[in-house]
Amino acid sequence: MLVEICSKNALGINHNPTLEKLIHLPVLNSIFPTVYSQIQRKIKMDLEEQYFEEEFSSSYESVVTSNDLILERILNFVTFEDLLTCSLINKRWSQMSRLELRRSRKCYARITKDEPCQQLLRFCEEFENHGKLPFTGLSLGLSNHFDEDYSEEGSTILKSSNAIKKLPMKYFKVTLEFDQDGEVSCCSVPFFKWIVKERGEEIEELSIGTSQYSNFNNVAKYFDIEEEKKQKWLPNLKSLELLNEYPKQFLDEFVAAAPKIQTLRGSILPDHLSELLSMNKAHLITEFILDSVCENNADMLIRFSEVEPNLKNLSISWQSTQKELWLSVVVIFLDSTFIGLQKLEIEHFDLILLTSAEKTCFLNLKHLTVNANEKLERQLGFESLSKINYELVFPNLESIEILESACSRRFSDEEMAVIPDSFVCISKFFSSYTVNRLKLSNNCFKIHIQSMIQSLASVFPNVTHLELANFRHVEPYLKHSLTGWQNLETLSVSTTEFPVTLTNFDSLFCGISEEECEFLQSLEKSHLGDLQNLSLVPSGHSLQHLRDLKSLKLEILHNHVCAAVNNHKMAGLTSVTGNLIFARMSDLRVEIITNECTSNHEIPCHFRFEDLNNFAKISTSIWENKFYRESLPSSHV
Repeated sequence: MLVEICSKNALGINHNPTLEKLIHLPVLNSIFPTVYSQIQRKIKMDLEEQYFEEEFSSSYESVVTSNDLILERILNFVTFEDLLTCSLINKRWSQMSRLELRRSRKCYARITKDEPCQQLLRFCEEFENHGKLPFTGLSLGLSNHFDEDYSEEGSTILKSSNAIKKLPMKYFKVTLEFDQDGEVSCCSVPFFKWIVKERGEEIEELSIGTSQYSNFNNVAKYFDIEEEKKQKWLPNLKSLELLNEYPKQFLDEFVAAAPKIQTLRGSILPDHLSELLSMNKAHLITEFILDSVCENNADMLIRFSEVEPNLKNLSISWQSTQKELWLSVVVIFLDSTFIGLQKLEIEHFDLILLTSAEKTCFLNLKHLTVNANEKLERQLGFESLSKINYELVFPNLESIEILESACSRRFSDEEMAVIPDSFVCISKFFSSYTVNRLKLSNNCFKIHIQSMIQSLASVFPNVTHLELANFRHVEPYLKHSLTGWQNLETLSVSTTEFPVTLTNFDSLFCGISEEECEFLQSLEKSHLGDLQNLSLVPSGHSLQHLRDLKSLKLEILHNHVCAAVNNHKMAGLTSVTGNLIFARMSDLRVEIITNECTSNHEIPCHFRFEDLNNFAKISTSIWENKFYRESLPSSHV
């Protein structure tokens, strides 16, 4: 106890002058030599600790980050946008942030299809005198575009530009839009060909997509590759992604030109397997589209399964015929790939057939995309998804996306007979308690919205992250979703004004009637600020019921020209929701994104959301800087 009291005294805690004098008396050492030595050691340690705290506690961050190795490790966990912010702190942080971007991130210099010629020239002007660029590659969109000002002289400027010379080409992504004759009029195409030919040895990851592939019948000829370099003109290419479906000759030529190829991704089809198997490259496929199973390719698919490809993503397209052959081949195919498979896209009907067989367990599957058929679900009593034993088939499923099926028709009795009676007559219903993310896309349900969402809420009760993407009429989906999942932490909604005018969200978010909403909107206009003192008692489900909600994101695409009528019902959201909901949910972060309005009317745009500036982050574009584009860290790809 004496040791503790004395040490506290040394730090100025419980200060006792008498005790302080006692510590230094010789008699203490003679009577209690052991205790005295302990006191001295304790005081010395505490003083050293106090000195360290006084010296470094106020500048602890600078001590840690002064070491480049530590700062480098910290920046490894920082998001792309925050890395750009870190680069503005000072010269040293800028160097370390840009080093992290170049080292472990896919950071494209992004040139879009909207006048790529001018964008390339502006890029060169902006970065001509920069030292090391914070990019690791180029994303180039080429469209059917022609500009007389962009001549051969412009092409020469690009090829000789210091910015282009310093621009790394580790990652190269290009999309081409051909005209009806199979040509691209944009004069930046010669620049694209020059990049592939002259700097092909730098490319480690190539992604390529086009609307037509007639000009790619001879890839080496298209890029003007010399005869002696045809076999190895992409010597360091490790990953190839096809963004569209190409003939097998296209893929074969690229693979043959890349001796170090390790990964084949994108639109790889059964038609591509023959040559890849003969080249012993089929096992490199990580993404595959199983578009058909027939007698002609069944043996090829089984041979493909025998090499045990390390598939990560698999898309199974709809097939209306030869279902028995399809099921037998698919089961064999999945047995060889189930260990590494992480993403699966499948038709509603096929999902039922596959899971009812209970022959495959997708052990590591994290994401499932279902192309839902609303009519099929109605035929099965809105219970088909609840009849799947998720614990057995998808034990580690984390997220699910529901799309509208391309096969949206009603099934005949003969087709329905393929579904096993054991599935149709099952009386036990299942839920997936591991799924925490749900995405509904493209108006996936048309008529039975309430029944479908209620069914999804019972099957996936633990959803905490919900996204409603690309909806034309989102209100009913949003209304029933607020009721179905009340433990949401994030909610993301993207909707478009086409072809109908968007309605106001105030009533829905506040849980009140439209008449009450109109009254509150008029009250706010006549007595600004009165809503802040108003107590809200929702008559229905509102955002206030989502007590765990931390993030709300709204993306609204409206007509470029607003109507010349000032109608409050056209406004997507007003300060009514801001004062009654957003201001009272202290942990909620709100972001609203809309496209730029080109109206010239005196009446302000209905989607500026100016009265919500105090409650939300308002922006008019998803990409504020057109030259930047983020992807995942390389270690995660």
